[in-house]
Amino acid sequence: RALVVCGIDDVEVQALVNDLNEALGAYGRTIELERRSLQRLGDADAPQRLAEELDAGGCDLLVVAGVNPVYDRPDGRAWAERLSRVPSLVVVTDRLDETAARALAVAASTHPLAAWEDQTPVEGLYCLRQPTTSP
Repeated sequence: RALVVCGIDDVEVQALVNDLNEALGAYGRTIELERRSLQRLGDADAPQRLAEELDAGGCDLLVVAGVNPVYDRPDGRAWAERLSRVPSLVVVTDRLDETAARALAVAASTHPLAAWEDQTPVEGLYCLRQPTTSP
């Protein structure tokens, strides 16, 4: 049993990964197509749309939760500049990171290892995640 995964939204790379999984015999064994995965259902174009809105000055209040664009984005310096122009930046995070350092207010969140969570990783499968550490 084997699996090759892809963490980027590049159609050519994803096609190559699909070909590799086919060659490995992963379909029907490691990869089940009968139940749709509900993980990583983000919108890859959303950060660019937000950047355009911020660049146009169209945002008075921005709440950033669970992400650190100043550190994680390839254009982090540009994000730092954008966020500095938002009059009310609120960051929800489990640590004082590069984005939180620019915030008007920081709201504490629980680290994923210290939190209860419900998940539906694939259709029809419902899970609870129990904390493994104390908050």
